[in-house]
Formats: sequence, structure tokens, C-alpha cells
Amino acid sequence: MIMKSKHQTLADILQSESGEADLYRRLGEFICRYAELETACHVMFDYFSGLRREIARSIMGGARLVDLISALTKVIEVGTLSEPQKAEFRVCVDHLNVLTQLRHKLIHRGATAKREDITSTNLLTAKSRETVEVLRLHISDLEHANSDLLRLHLRLVLLMSPDVRQKFDADFLQRLFKPWEYKPVRPQRLAKA
Repeated sequence: MIMKSKHQTLADILQSESGEADLYRRLGEFICRYAELETACHVMFDYFSGLRREIARSIMGGARLVDLISALTKVIEVGTLSEPQKAEFRVCVDHLNVLTQLRHKLIHRGATAKREDITSTNLLTAKSRETVEVLRLHISDLEHANSDLLRLHLRLVLLMSPDVRQKFDADFLQRLFKPWEYKPVRPQRLAKA
């Protein structure tokens, strides 16, 4: 192992060797894209509720995403969107729930990387050995989740501004509406002793 510069630290070397730098970059991107999507959901509630912005924000401002999505779903279901648009909203919310579970595990359990393999576990916080989970991901899983968050955001924006869709070419729309890239990875349970 050769140091590339005299200013490179031991932490830099260890992170580059372990793959943690890649994990941190992709995880940081995931957190930021998720936060942007949360903001888009607040904007959607303001838009579709029909309430003045101040009133909508006094009701849902600062709400947890699960509560916001619940309220937004009710507003969408009784609102003026067409049935295909409502179905599109449900498809987006279903996949957002999948990505929310991934986010919860990575944020609250942490993660370690060895090259392109990521491990996240609740080993030290589980109530019992039977509830210990080990989630094993590949760095590509985070790349796919990031791509899906961006596509989710755009698809939700299109529900608010369907006329914008005409500005995109067919190839872009095909990529936007292709099947989700991130496929949920089931955590492994520790074998009972």
C-alpha cells in the first residue's frame, strides 16, 4: 500500500481499502435524495389539499413522512386526479415505502463496507437473539435506490404538472417509467442457538 500524498491520513487509506468511502458517498446521496422527496411530498400536500399554504403547513408542516403520506393519500383519493393518476400515485407510494424501510435500517443500524459489499445489522440493539437481522447489500443496491428516489421525485412532480410531461422525449419517459431498479433485500436472521 503506497500513500498517494503526504497529506493522506490513515483513515483515508483504510476507507479507500474497505470501500467505506464509496458507501458514505452513496449513503449521503441516498439521504439527500430521500429528504428532497420528503419535501416534494409536503409540496404535494399543499398543492392537492386545496388549502391555503399557511393552513396546509399548519396542519402537516414538520409531520413525519408516514403521517404526511397517510394524509396525502386521503387527499389524493378524494381529489380530482384521474384514476390512472391515482394508480400512479399508489405505485409511487408503495415503492417509497420500500425505500423508507431501507433508509430506516441504514440510518438507525449503521452500515459497514468491505469493498462493494455492505452490511447493516441490529446485532447490538436487538431485544433478543431471535430478532437479530443482518442486511447484506451490494453497493449497486444503493445506486439503484438513489436512481429510484430521483425517478419517484420526478413522477410525483408530473402528477402536479402533467403538462410538463409533453416537454420530455419518449426515451426519457420510457426510462422514467421503467420498472423500479431497487429490489428489496430480505435481512437474514441469526440461526437459533
